[in-house]
Amino acid sequence: QTFSAGPFSRQEFDRLSTETQRHFSQLSAHVLPDFKELMFTLDARQRKALYAVIEKSNKEYEKKYLGPGVKLDKVRLEETQEAVDFWLGSISKEQDKRIQRLLSDYKSTEPESMINRRNWLTQFRRILESDASSAQIKSRQMDALFFSPQDHWSQDYKNRFDANAELSVVMVEQVLSLVSSKQREHL
Repeated sequence: QTFSAGPFSRQEFDRLSTETQRHFSQLSAHVLPDFKELMFTLDARQRKALYAVIEKSNKEYEKKYLGPGVKLDKVRLEETQEAVDFWLGSISKEQDKRIQRLLSDYKSTEPESMINRRNWLTQFRRILESDASSAQIKSRQMDALFFSPQDHWSQDYKNRFDANAELSVVMVEQVLSLVSSKQREHL
């Protein structure tokens, strides 16, 4: 409420983002031990069903962003417009212009994101199906998989990911600099 009541502050945005990440990390650290314990009790049929769910999600991602005839610029614009509409209840023409201009600087990550998603599933499967590793080793591998997936990203991908994250903050800043009282109330 404090954040949405006043003018946009990058410092406040960064503080809220850091706090949100800290809360997420604490929640994950609290939940992951039980999750791992559950994962390590799955039988072959249950693991196969779990992999199928993840593979389905990967195929949906691939179809949405990398499928035949997909125009990524259009998909990104529509997703951003939908997000602004969700948070603000509407989008003004000037906000939309700023979004379109900023999205022209977006650095494509979708093809490598798909590769990273597949690699993540391969590692997840390897951990769950490994008989040779001790429970402690498997637990550490699972922690790395969930808490540090970026360890397996290429430096170029990390750079594009970080540039897009900064672009998103600038977009929030510019959209909120044009927020109407009705939009602020919705937010």
